[in-house]
Amino acid sequence: MNLKTRRKIENTSEEKIEAIKKRVSYYKDDIIIYKQLPLPTAFDHKLFFEKLKEIVKPENKFYLFIDLREVLGKPNSELREILKNINYYKEQIIHCCVVVDSKVSALIKVAAKIVIRESVNSYSIHSDFDEALEKISSYSNVKNIEHVMNTDHAILPDTSVYLHDNDIIIWEGNPIPEGSKTEKLSREFKRILDLSDHSFYIVFDLRKVKTPPDAETRAILKKTFKDYKHRLLHGCVIVPNTFMKITAKLVMKNYFNSTSYHTKMNGMEGALNEINSIKG
Repeated sequence: MNLKTRRKIENTSEEKIEAIKKRVSYYKDDIIIYKQLPLPTAFDHKLFFEKLKEIVKPENKFYLFIDLREVLGKPNSELREILKNINYYKEQIIHCCVVVDSKVSALIKVAAKIVIRESVNSYSIHSDFDEALEKISSYSNVKNIEHVMNTDHAILPDTSVYLHDNDIIIWEGNPIPEGSKTEKLSREFKRILDLSDHSFYIVFDLRKVKTPPDAETRAILKKTFKDYKHRLLHGCVIVPNTFMKITAKLVMKNYFNSTSYHTKMNGMEGALNEINSIKG
C-alpha cells in the first residue's frame, strides 16, 4: 500500500469506510450491485474491490450491476486504470449491466464503455435503472449460460464476435488486422463455441478491413478455424472489393466446410439470406 493510500485510510473514519463498502452488495444470489459515489476517488474504487474480494469466492459466477446514475464526471486516467481491475473477475462475471443517467454527459457513457468492454466478456449499457435491473434479473433466472446468451442478441453489444442467432456467429474483421487484436477475437469466438456442442454458421465481415492480415494474424486464424472446422457448417465472407476477395480466398482457404463470398452491395443481408436458404 503506498503512502498516499495509507494516509487516506488514516484520515477516513471506520463509519465512512463501511458506508462506502455498503454500496457494494448482493441484490440476490448471483447479482452484485455497485452504486458509485457522485465524485468517486481512487480510494473509493479500491474499497469496491476490497469488498468484492470479501463477498465473491473464486468459484462463484455472478452478474455485476454498476449504477452510475449519481456520478457527475468521467473518471480520470488513474481511476480508469483502477477500474480495469474488474478484469481479475473476467471469467467469473457472466454479464455486466451499467446504468447511466440519461441526462448526464455523453462522455460518461463513452468512458464507461471504454473501461467495461476491456474488462468483461459481456456487457450492456442502459439509461433506465428498472429496465437494466429487470434485464439482468431475467438473465440470472436462466441457469444455462448458452440460453442466457441467446435470450437477447444485445447481450453482446460492441464486441466484434457475437451471436446473431442461435446458430449464426458474426465475426467483424479489424480495420488493421494485427495479431493481438485477432487473438482477442479468437478467444471470444472460442468462448461462444465452447458454451455448447452444436454446429454453427459464420459470417466473416471484412467490410471495414483496410489491409491484408499479417503473418501472425494468419497463423491465429488458421489454428482457430482448424480446431473448430468440424462444427462450422458454412462460412459467408463479406468483402469490400475485388482485391480483398482474392486475398480472403487465399488466406481463408479450407477454413470452413463450404464458403461463399458477398460484396458490400448485398452485404450482411445477402449473407444471412443465403444461410437461411441453406438451413431450409
